[in-house]
Amino acid sequence: MQDYLERAVGDYHAKQPLAPGPSKETLRAACGLPPRLFDQIVAKHPRLRENQGAISLAGHEIRLSAEREEELAGLIELVAAQGHEPPALGELTERGYSKELIYAAGHLGRLIPLANEHWTTPPRS
Repeated sequence: MQDYLERAVGDYHAKQPLAPGPSKETLRAACGLPPRLFDQIVAKHPRLRENQGAISLAGHEIRLSAEREEELAGLIELVAAQGHEPPALGELTERGYSKELIYAAGHLGRLIPLANEHWTTPPRS
């Protein structure tokens, strides 16, 4: 089971490098294991980590290419310009930003998800 989990998470990272990993519940359901047993297996696996409801391989980080960083800078600028009317996910995708990039920005803490799929920027320090 540990080998299966490691392969499944590794395959997920290969297909979706801008995501933290598959959701814990999706992965658990795919295994057909009871929640407590699944949690014990993940906790004892030296190469798996649970973070914010996702399972990832130890050492996996979301990394953006220079081109994606530039795209993200434009996205953040657009969201920040909205002020007190944060844009919805649909509006952002209509403007050409991928869901993958938007969610990656959320996982990186560079955008904050709000209710009803709206997005805002983190408070300035």
